Amino acid sequence: MNRGRKGQFRIIELIIAVTMVVAVMLLVMFFTRPMRSVYLREVADLRSLAYNLLNNFADAGVFERVLNSTQNGEKGWEGRLRMLVSSSLPPGLVFRMEIYDVKINKDGTIELKRIDEGAITNMERDAELVEAESVQYTLVCTRDPDSVRGRILYIVLVIGYAG
Repeated sequence: MNRGRKGQFRIIELIIAVTMVVAVMLLVMFFTRPMRSVYLREVADLRSLAYNLLNNFADAGVFERVLNSTQNGEKGWEGRLRMLVSSSLPPGLVFRMEIYDVKINKDGTIELKRIDEGAITNMERDAELVEAESVQYTLVCTRDPDSVRGRILYIVLVIGYAG
């Protein structure tokens, strides 16, 4: 009888020991990260992110409000737009945005006039991009204010990872 109880206690000890080892391993895995994480990124993700960002800005009427402020001679609109883009992107991404006013002449030719001065960016001048995607977005202003309705904008947004 003594011998049977010793076997039962050994099995219970084994179950408790295995449970403790598994619990400790799960805790360690939960609270630590690998030192060199490998992230697989795709350019399609950057492209999708850029188009989603531009589309959300267009839906919210951001570009119409920015154009209205430029017509009123307001300075600093590029800084506000830079802040909006920076706060809308995940950390670690860099961007550069160019905005052009599109004019269609009577003879059918198209003229592009850049309305920004190159300040809509969070990139350093000598920064190199490891991965990047450039998207072009054409927008016809249809929202308020009335002063910018009907204007055509051509927006180029480059999003990438700095290296």
